[in-house]
Amino acid sequence: MPWEKNFDREQALGVAVDKFWSCGFEATSMTSLLEAMQINRGSFYDTYGSKHALLLEAIDRYVGDRGADFRRLAKELSPREAIQAFIDWIVSPPNVERKSWGCMALNLALELAPSDEEVRQRLQNAFSDHRKYFRDLIDAGKECGDFRSDLDSLATARSLLAMVFGMRVFGRMMASDREMRSLANQAMKLLD
Repeated sequence: MPWEKNFDREQALGVAVDKFWSCGFEATSMTSLLEAMQINRGSFYDTYGSKHALLLEAIDRYVGDRGADFRRLAKELSPREAIQAFIDWIVSPPNVERKSWGCMALNLALELAPSDEEVRQRLQNAFSDHRKYFRDLIDAGKECGDFRSDLDSLATARSLLAMVFGMRVFGRMMASDREMRSLANQAMKLLD
C-alpha cells in the first residue's frame, strides 16, 4: 500500500522559492533545502524529481505570483498609477527582508541562464511578459491621456525594464531609500 505524503506540497514549494531566491541555486545545498522544506530525501525525490526540477517549479511559482500581483495593479489603477505602483513595490517591497534578496528571476538569470537552457527560456519568457506589461500600460496610457501620444511604447517599455533590473540590483546591494527613490523618479520621467 503506498504511503501518504505528510507535508503540503505547495507550502514546501513556497519554502523552496524563498531558499532559491535568498541563496541562489548552487549555494542552496540539498541538506539546507530539505531542512527548510521539512521533508525527507525520499519524499523530496518522489515529489519533485530533482533539485533542478524543483527550481523550475520555483521559477514558475515566483513568476506566476509576481505576474498576478502586477496584473491586479493594471486592473485597479490607471496606467500611470500601475507603473508607479510597480516601481514603488521594487523601492519598498512589502517584505523588507526580501529587499536584500533582489529579484529571484534576475538573480537566476545572472547565475544560471548562460549555462542552463531551461532556466534561460523560462526567464526570457518572464522578462518578455514584463516588457509586454509595460508596453500595454503605456499604450493604454496614451489612449487615456496619461502619456503623450508620440511616446514610443516599445522603446520606453524596454528602458523601463532595464531600469527596473538596475533598481533590483541596487536594492540587493542595500542602496539607501533616498537612492532608490531617486532611481524610481528617473524611471517615471521616461513616461513624461
